[in-house]
Amino acid sequence: MHSYHPLPTETNPVIQGLNAFIRRYYKNQLIRGVIYVTAVLASLFICVALSEHFAFFPSIVRAVLFWAYLALSILLTGWCVVRPFLRMHRLGRVISYQQAAVIIGDHFPEVADQLLNLLQLKQLPPTGESDLIVACIAQKTARLSPIPFSEAVNLGKNRKYARYAALPLLLLAVLLLVAPATIVSSSHRIVDYRTRYQRPAPFRFVIENPVLETTARRDFTLVVTTEGGSIPSEVHIQLPQGRYKMHADSRTQFSYVISKPVNDINFSLSGGGVTSGEYRLAVRPEPVVVDFTVALSYPAYIHRDNEVLINDGDITVPRGTYVRWNFQTRDVDTLHFSIDGGPSRSLAPDGGGRVSVVWRAMESSGYCFFVGNSHTRQSDTLCYSVSVIPDAAPAITVTDAADSTAPGRRLFYGRIKDDYGFSALRFIIAKQSPGDTVAQEIERRPLALSQDAAQEFYHHFDVNEVKVEAGDRLSYYFEVCDNNAVDGSQCSRSQLFEESIPTEKELRRQQGENSRQAESHARQSLSELRELQQEIEAMMRQLVDKKELNWQDKQQLQQLYNRQKEVRESLQQMREQMRENRQLQDRFGDPSEQLLEKQRELDRLMNEVLDDKMKQMMSEMEKLLQEVDKKKLQNQLENIQLDTKEMEKQIDRDLALMKRLEMEKRVETAVQQIEDLAAQQERLSEEVDNSRRQDQEQLLQRQQELSQRYRELQDEIRSIERDYKQLEESPDFKSDRRLEQSIEQHQSAAEQQLQRGSRRNASQRQRSAAEQLHKLSEQLAEQQQQLEQQNLAEDAAMVRQMLKNLLHLSFSQEALIGQTSETFIQDPQYQDIISRQNSVKSDFRIVEDSLGAIARRQVQVASAVNKEIAAVNIHVAKSLSDLLQMNQSFYGSAKNSAASRSMQYAMTSLNNLSLILAESLEQMQRQMAQNQQNRKNGSCKRKSGRQQGSCSNPGQGKPSAKSIKQMQDELNRQMEALRKQLDKQGKADGNGRKRLGERNPVSEEFARMAAQQEAIRRLMQQYGQELKQGNARDAKMAREIDAILRQMEQTETDLVNKTITQQTLQRQRQIMSRMLEHERAEMQRDKEERRESREAADTPPSVPPRLPQFERLRRSAAESLQSTPLPLTPFYRSKADDYLFR
Repeated sequence: MHSYHPLPTETNPVIQGLNAFIRRYYKNQLIRGVIYVTAVLASLFICVALSEHFAFFPSIVRAVLFWAYLALSILLTGWCVVRPFLRMHRLGRVISYQQAAVIIGDHFPEVADQLLNLLQLKQLPPTGESDLIVACIAQKTARLSPIPFSEAVNLGKNRKYARYAALPLLLLAVLLLVAPATIVSSSHRIVDYRTRYQRPAPFRFVIENPVLETTARRDFTLVVTTEGGSIPSEVHIQLPQGRYKMHADSRTQFSYVISKPVNDINFSLSGGGVTSGEYRLAVRPEPVVVDFTVALSYPAYIHRDNEVLINDGDITVPRGTYVRWNFQTRDVDTLHFSIDGGPSRSLAPDGGGRVSVVWRAMESSGYCFFVGNSHTRQSDTLCYSVSVIPDAAPAITVTDAADSTAPGRRLFYGRIKDDYGFSALRFIIAKQSPGDTVAQEIERRPLALSQDAAQEFYHHFDVNEVKVEAGDRLSYYFEVCDNNAVDGSQCSRSQLFEESIPTEKELRRQQGENSRQAESHARQSLSELRELQQEIEAMMRQLVDKKELNWQDKQQLQQLYNRQKEVRESLQQMREQMRENRQLQDRFGDPSEQLLEKQRELDRLMNEVLDDKMKQMMSEMEKLLQEVDKKKLQNQLENIQLDTKEMEKQIDRDLALMKRLEMEKRVETAVQQIEDLAAQQERLSEEVDNSRRQDQEQLLQRQQELSQRYRELQDEIRSIERDYKQLEESPDFKSDRRLEQSIEQHQSAAEQQLQRGSRRNASQRQRSAAEQLHKLSEQLAEQQQQLEQQNLAEDAAMVRQMLKNLLHLSFSQEALIGQTSETFIQDPQYQDIISRQNSVKSDFRIVEDSLGAIARRQVQVASAVNKEIAAVNIHVAKSLSDLLQMNQSFYGSAKNSAASRSMQYAMTSLNNLSLILAESLEQMQRQMAQNQQNRKNGSCKRKSGRQQGSCSNPGQGKPSAKSIKQMQDELNRQMEALRKQLDKQGKADGNGRKRLGERNPVSEEFARMAAQQEAIRRLMQQYGQELKQGNARDAKMAREIDAILRQMEQTETDLVNKTITQQTLQRQRQIMSRMLEHERAEMQRDKEERRESREAADTPPSVPPRLPQFERLRRSAAESLQSTPLPLTPFYRSKADDYLFR
């Protein structure tokens, strides 16, 4: 190689030609290098690809082939392509001009060495022959310039080398078209030499999952199918932790659940001798709510501690509760929270993954939340509910009951219940007058409350405390309000209690209806008693011929028992009607003390029939049902028959007393109403005097109303007159008809004067009518008093006659007692005794009718008289039964002591009747004298329609310890005197007895004292009953009275047996000593009452003491169950309250 020295100028055509030749020279090398490289590399690529296709080299071989082919490609390309390309652009070492001249000379013969010589001449150093050289150069240059040196390189010769590259390229194209897999797959495996490839099997594994990607901690199900001519029966998956068999879903499909992966997992598949390449399951982080808490802040008024619930989605809270959700998250970018389908709130966790949401629960709602991150936009949505329990309105239930001891007073027991507590409990009273359309509230009474959510309360209300008038409608109810601080207090009302104040007309109608019903029930009871007697008589006749009882007899006894129950029910209904009438009278009327006392006596009589007599009969009937002995059954039936007859008589007497008392009530009510009408007429007269002309129409209307009321009172007076005639043994009751007509005329004239506008004349007529109304009321009251006085006189005369008859019967019975006790059964006089005892029975029947008439008219003695009449009948019948039972010859020389005892009891009852009638006669006489004196003084006249209580009230007043002690002291002196008299007579006289059949004054004295002792005992018993109704100290003294009563009964027995011993007198002294203590206690009590007296004022009634006691017991039982409170939800807390307070 020679160094190239360019000619001094580049414009020399020879040099330019040489440069063009050099470029063409290297261009030819470049073309030929590309051909050679293409041919070699294509051939080598085909060989390598086919080798890999058939040989399926392992990774190392593929790596050697890849890198060797790559290195050869780079080497060949660099040497054969890159190097000529760089030299063509004169980069690097290129051929010199001399070398180019040699090549050109070889190609062009005409050039030969001329071009080389020219280049050598140019390189000669300058000499003296320079011009010659220059000329020589110029000559040669001119000769060589036309020759194209670049044509010395023939590029067309490369065409014969192109076939070496075309053949492998053509083969490659054919292979790619025919069997591309042989080239593409093998070349791909060579390039991807790191991946382990298996020789193509008869089948291949195809992963059906769209992407091998899952979320952390979630199961991933890998689904694989096989494609090919051969199908494996089992497929296994190779995981880092081991090799597992996949589940065959079908013949060509297999699945395997990768359980909750946390990190990326590499796996491969194998089956049928074929192993797949390695796959990679990418595991993305999952957004997770690790846990959450719900903090509940309850409203303060429910008094409930705040609480925190852990992982509790569904919650139940009271209305107004603040709910705070605190979420702890992991791998979460955003938490989306929505309530009740509303807009979602996107919340980003803090650095610790915590998110909080606050909401006030006012309505029941549902809430949902989900979390997401960059990999998972939305996780599963969790939805829960918040059940809001509104504070319900408080519940109240109230039951009421009438206080039988105080008419118009009502007792209330109530239960209130709320979710959390109360703010107020009130008792509200409203009144509606006849002219009002709605009731007006007149009073509110607050009641005490505790902190409990369920409470009980007691309250009492007396209608008399409220100012009302006739015709008003009173309504009252309870109202309770809760302590709801969220929505405001809610109030609930109990049921409405109403009470109408009856008008005078309504009151009369209602009382009349009750009286008629009571009389109807009484008559029904009498009818049922008569039927009961008939059934008893029929059964007694049937039992005479029977030796033993059968089933049919038992059924008849059961029928008797049922019939007696019907009698009791009728009597009970009658008592209820009478009680209702009495309550109406006490509440809305103004009865006199005389009527009240008679009413109390009548109630006591009816109670005796129902409570004592009927209870005794029911007890005897129950014994009958269990009796199997025929003899005992007959005796029981006989006793029941006697009791039934006695009850019939007593009910008949009570009915007569009730009718008489009803008439007295009606008269007294009529007198009061006339007095009220007179007062109204006087006030209207004064208003007419002071009125103006424009008020005339209203005054006329009021006068017409008063006239109408007077006409109604006239109708009532006529009705009283008619009903008085129906009373037994009662004189006629008549009013002054001329006085009534005069009143009517004056009222009519007053109306006419008002219509004419003459107020003065109308006022005078009204005053006259009022004065005559006063006279009419006085006339009716005086006539009623005269009738009572007349009745007293008739009763006194009847009592005197009955006293004589009773004393005669008592003496006869006493004589029979002595004769019976000393007469043998076989003595002929025994038959005379039976005959005389029958006479006593017959005589007493006559007296009994008169006694019944007295009992029907004198309510004060009716009870005692009825009781003693029944005793006489029973003992006389028993004595006759005893006499007849032993009237047999085989009794021989026996004496009938049983008949003597029965006669003794009968005589005692006769003496008691005598004593009762004697005391009643004395009271009648005193009362008649007092009435006469009062009539002279005018003290019996009525004031404001009210009769003074001192008139016509025999037997009034309550027993006192002092009066009873005085009576007992007098009796003790008589007994001591009689004892001294007996001591003087000596035992020879048989304790004061004389010969049989003779009247014995000592025996009469014994009988009188026994009756007197019995009367004192009855007064003492009544006094003790009154003490038991007092305070605790009086009740204790009443118990001591029981001992006195027992001693008195022993004294009565001694007197009946005509015996007064030293022990008897000592007992009497003990009785006096104890009664003296009671007298002192009574004096001390009266002294305290006087010291503590106040001006007349009503003591407000209180709740009965047993009700609070019951409440305390009930509350203690509830507190014992609530002593350990349980963490109950509101629902179960409500159920527990229902149980504890039901």
